[in-house]
Amino acid sequence: MKDEQKVESWTCESCKKIFRKQESKILECERCKSHYCAKCVRISDSEYEFMTARKDIHWFCEECDKKVTQGLRIEKDIELMTLAVEQKLQVFTTSMEIKFRDLEEKWEKRCQRMLVNL
Repeated sequence: MKDEQKVESWTCESCKKIFRKQESKILECERCKSHYCAKCVRISDSEYEFMTARKDIHWFCEECDKKVTQGLRIEKDIELMTLAVEQKLQVFTTSMEIKFRDLEEKWEKRCQRMLVNL
């Protein structure tokens, strides 16, 4: 029995070409994990080198990019709604604190009058 080395390969989702060389210019979508060759996504060699050299650059295939963009918009909307609710709660809390303080003062005055009348 021969020892067969398992060769890693990637198939471009667009052109269906199989790439086996480590130096192949293949991008992996961070969301769906599908692979695309640089030629199909129309990026130059220098753009590919730049993107793969940086860990802070994220790449998504066209379909996932739409979903990620939509998700970011929704996240921003939620953030803005949360901020608005927090502001309304702050106004409400301040209003309630004033009302409770007023009630406490009225209650204390009433109690004092009752004690004086005893």
